Amino acid sequence: MSMRKIFVCVLCALLTACFLPGQVLAAAQTPVIEDFHSSTRVTYTSPVFEDWGTLPYYGKECTGNKTAQASIDYLLRYYQDGAKFKGRGQCWGYAEFVRKFMGGGGKPKYYKKKNTHAAVVKALKGCRPGTHVRFASNKKGGGRAHSLVIFKFTSKEVFWADNNFGWDNRVHYYRGTPDDFQYSYKYLYFVHQPKKFKRQSKLKAAAAFDSKTGAISLCWPVTKKARRFDIYRSTRKSGGFQKVASTVARSYADKAASPGKIYYYKVKSGKKSSRTVSARQHLASPKVRFQVLENGRVRLSWAPVKGAAAYYIYSGESPDKRLATVKGTSWLAVDVDRDEMITWCDYYVVAASGNGGGNSAGSYIAVAGGPQQVQLRASWDSWENAYELTWPYAYNARYYEVYRADPETGNYQKIATVTDDRSYIDPHREAGKTYSYKIRSVRKGEQPEFPRAMTLFSGYSNAVTF
Repeated sequence: MSMRKIFVCVLCALLTACFLPGQVLAAAQTPVIEDFHSSTRVTYTSPVFEDWGTLPYYGKECTGNKTAQASIDYLLRYYQDGAKFKGRGQCWGYAEFVRKFMGGGGKPKYYKKKNTHAAVVKALKGCRPGTHVRFASNKKGGGRAHSLVIFKFTSKEVFWADNNFGWDNRVHYYRGTPDDFQYSYKYLYFVHQPKKFKRQSKLKAAAAFDSKTGAISLCWPVTKKARRFDIYRSTRKSGGFQKVASTVARSYADKAASPGKIYYYKVKSGKKSSRTVSARQHLASPKVRFQVLENGRVRLSWAPVKGAAAYYIYSGESPDKRLATVKGTSWLAVDVDRDEMITWCDYYVVAASGNGGGNSAGSYIAVAGGPQQVQLRASWDSWENAYELTWPYAYNARYYEVYRADPETGNYQKIATVTDDRSYIDPHREAGKTYSYKIRSVRKGEQPEFPRAMTLFSGYSNAVTF
């Protein structure tokens, strides 16, 4: 070999060693593709909205006035959610019944012009609990019209009730925001507030099972000249009543009742006595959460409910459609319309007593399926002269997060977010060091029903080391 050829070879070697050390090292290594880690489940706890007969709210959530609080608690138990209104006048009759019971009096304030949503909010904000509100489709209050009752109206929160709106003479309770108001009506016809919250001349009582506390809740409104109350209970309507408690409060929670049984109550104060009221004791409602699994599927789980023999899963779209009966405390959700890949669904979970009665109120939960966990690979990119991380498309993914492990500690830190691609080349690798990489796919809960548009992450991918 001539001296010139030897010089060229040595020069090429020196240049390669001086200017391309990282690339040469990387090309010389073979990536190690590890398996998926077992701890890849991501857990989310969704607010549980208990439905099907549960009490929607309490009087103390609506107002600071003690008399009004007691009246609201009584009314919500006297006409439970879904109960048929006993009076006349459909929605108008129910709204007037509540207003007069709360205080009555006063004159309605009429609105003769077309109102914007902002004007409606301004007119209703801060109104008294028990206010009768009338909407209409024309200025004179005719055409299509509807009455409802406001129990609380602030800039952030509204509690209300109505009768015969979409349900045949049935009372329903709602809670929401001012944005939920005005329905499809163009005009606010009038607002009629109770003049002054009143005390009742007769001792009245109402009872209902409260799934929030797991007890039968007995309430009575403020009564003139009544200060102390004795509660009597029986398992028979016709007699056998025994005194179970005395209180100066306006309510009593019976936690000693057995699920499935109907109990009868009377409230007495001196010579005054309420009529006999009754309620069936139920199981407590399950506290439900959901998990997004590696493949994007959803698993519902809940803590055991005392006395439950099984759990019924119902569709949120069709609450009378039972999807499954579960003996354990978890269920793998299935959305058959999307090839078992859930994007968004809602369910009711009911604790069943097994004795033909006493089932819990259904716990409603909205869930969103996560994006799929993806399989990470690495391949040599000759154009970039470096290894490139690549992965397949993940169903429902909005973007991907790239994580890298520090070679000294092994701790992973996020180094990049990839939105418009499914590959990544690390521009910050140091020459001579070995790194491990993982990724996960991310999506957003986009449906308005889903709490706070929650961000959902898949489990981490397998690790790739080179």
